[in-house]
Amino acid sequence: MKNLITIVFLLLSFSINFAFTSDQDKGAGILWRVSGNGLKSDSYILGTIHTVPISFLDSLKGFSEVWAQVTQ
Repeated sequence: MKNLITIVFLLLSFSINFAFTSDQDKGAGILWRVSGNGLKSDSYILGTIHTVPISFLDSLKGFSEVWAQVTQ
C-alpha cells in the first residue's frame, strides 16, 4: 500500500510539473489579452488553475498591472 501511494504521488508530481512546463514552453498562460477587431479598449480573459490557491495570481507576470486597468 505504501508503494502504491508513493507511485501515485510521483505520477501526480510529474504530471503537474509537465503541465506547467509545457505551458511555459509554448508561451501560453492563463491571462490572455483580447484586442483589435473594432474593440475600443483591450479585454482580458483569465483562465483558472483549480489546484493552486488564489494567492497564485500575485505571482503571474503582469497580472497586477492588468488588474489595475480593469474598469468593470
